[in-house]
Amino acid sequence: MVDRDLPASIPGVGRQRWNHNIHYGLQLLDLVPAGATDALEVGCGEGWLVGELTGRVSNVVGLDPDEESISAARSHHAVGGVGYVQADLLNHPFRPASFDFISCVSGLHHMDEEVGLVRMIDLLRPGGTVAIVGLARARLPYDLPWELAGAVATRARREVDDPRIVNVEADVFDWVPEHRHDLVFFGMWLSHVPPPAFERFWEKVKSCLAPGGRVVFVDEDHRASGVVDDPRLVEGVPVVRRVLADGREYDVVKVFWNVEELEDRLGRLGWDIRVARLGDMLLYGDSGG
Repeated sequence: MVDRDLPASIPGVGRQRWNHNIHYGLQLLDLVPAGATDALEVGCGEGWLVGELTGRVSNVVGLDPDEESISAARSHHAVGGVGYVQADLLNHPFRPASFDFISCVSGLHHMDEEVGLVRMIDLLRPGGTVAIVGLARARLPYDLPWELAGAVATRARREVDDPRIVNVEADVFDWVPEHRHDLVFFGMWLSHVPPPAFERFWEKVKSCLAPGGRVVFVDEDHRASGVVDDPRLVEGVPVVRRVLADGREYDVVKVFWNVEELEDRLGRLGWDIRVARLGDMLLYGDSGG
């Protein structure tokens, strides 16, 4: 589907709306090599990322086999140095080593992945960059917390102008809630609460709940302790080593709770929360179940 009312080839238009492709696609802009002059956007659709790339590269080609998408992209063309080609990546006669930067947002799964990657590399100049945003296959139930959190975040982001939705950036222990809520949910968060702060964290949760409110959480349990990197104690606090995609490494607090121990600990704090195992390595807590 194309948006014929949106001038997608004007730099910055991609930032005026939101979806997952735009959110992650914009991050590819930082990967454009210094001094790059020619870029190719594979599967350009209506051309929103092509427009963004014109702010970094003087010549940009948007490639898409869909006639309607290319037609919409061309009709929105308002920037020099942009060309659109209705063709298939694997068949169009681009010359080898034609581009300094090649991007592909949610397009690789529409072709043979290995053949497509080889083709992109063939079109890349020495020192160039291929940047891809792909679709990950969820490993359920292990990925369930991320799936749930992502669904909530997506809904919130799409309704960002809804006055009922407020995004707050704050230290959870310093933050003072302005309202009490009927539901408090946290996914993959409880395990990062340091043991000395456990009681204080649950006092904060209590301060957020309206009378009769419900608490629901999902996290990894003790069965996941064998699949993490470098678990150890630092000043009596359990931590693991977390390596980011860019190579940076951090020690993060990680408490692998046993279901029975967690339920008992919460009970001693006055909470009536049923904690149960979920799948191979997860636990699920619910004060209303």
